[in-house]
Amino acid sequence: MAQRKETPKKVYAKSNIDSKSMCRLCCSIIDPKHCKNLYNKASVNVLASAELLYDGKLLRGDSLPHLVCRPCERRLDNFMKFKNMICDNQDSMMRQKRCVEFSPSAPTADEKSAKTDTLIRGKSSQRQSRQLKPFLII
Repeated sequence: MAQRKETPKKVYAKSNIDSKSMCRLCCSIIDPKHCKNLYNKASVNVLASAELLYDGKLLRGDSLPHLVCRPCERRLDNFMKFKNMICDNQDSMMRQKRCVEFSPSAPTADEKSAKTDTLIRGKSSQRQSRQLKPFLII
C-alpha cells in the first residue's frame, strides 16, 4: 500500500495587530481608552444586545477581542430601540384588531355580508323596475 502524504498546513505569521485593541463586533482598530469591555458588569446590556443580534453566545476567549467601540455600541442601542418600537407597534395593532373583531357591538362578518347582499339585491331590483317602467306605461 502506498503511504498517504499529509496535506501541508499553512502557517501564518503572528500579526502585529494586538487583538486587545480591536473591536469584537466590527474588527476595527480602536483606542482601548475609548471603548467598553463586553464582559464587565456595566456592559451587560451591550453584550445581551450583541448576542441577540448575532443569535448566539459571544464567549470570552483569551485570543478574542473583548472590547466594543462606541459606534458599535450606538448601533446596538439603535437596534434595540428599533426592535422595541416594532414590538410595541405590533402589540398595539393586534390589540386594536382584537377589540374590533371581538367587540359585542361590532357586527360579525355574517351580518356584514348579509347587509351587503341585501343592499346589492335591492339596488339591482330598483334598476330593473326603473328599466321596466317605460315598457309598462306604453
